[in-house]
Amino acid sequence: MWSIDLPGFGSAPKPASAPDVGEMANALGRVLEGVGGPPFVMIGHSMGAQWVTELARLRPDLVRALVLIGPVVDREHRSVLAQFRALVVDALRETPSVNGLVLMAYLRCGPRYFLRQARYMVRYRLEERIAEVRVPALVVRGGRDVVAGARWSRLLRDRANRSRLVTFARHRYAVQHTAPREVAAAIRELA
Repeated sequence: MWSIDLPGFGSAPKPASAPDVGEMANALGRVLEGVGGPPFVMIGHSMGAQWVTELARLRPDLVRALVLIGPVVDREHRSVLAQFRALVVDALRETPSVNGLVLMAYLRCGPRYFLRQARYMVRYRLEERIAEVRVPALVVRGGRDVVAGARWSRLLRDRANRSRLVTFARHRYAVQHTAPREVAAAIRELA
């Protein structure tokens, strides 16, 4: 299992310009080529769900299956402001440890870089792109997730190829942190 920080996120340096979803997917593809051993089960949370979907669309040779956790951007929240509001509402109900992780990630990324990325995030039509992907997909969400709503997640499931939707009832947007064993079990079943 590999966890990859893409340009500007985590420990990876910020590039001079903000790469769009396709450029992020291509960067991810280059990293995976260097790792060797494809195809991979690609897991993406939030914006990462867009990047792994685009990778599967552009480079199906590298992807065996997709896992989209809390995928964005819900059609009911398709603006930067609406996304921000949904994230704030979610943060009010997340655990302190999850909020700490999220806050640190945003601080490392920086508001200017994140806002540049957010422009690409709201323009990307995941519901259209997922229909072009030919690998199986698993959509994962917390039952109390206000960022990736139930209708949105069902729409993605219905448009994806050989897909399933798994909802963890008492969890929120960062379900992979609050229900790690359950999410891992669903991913192992897909893999």
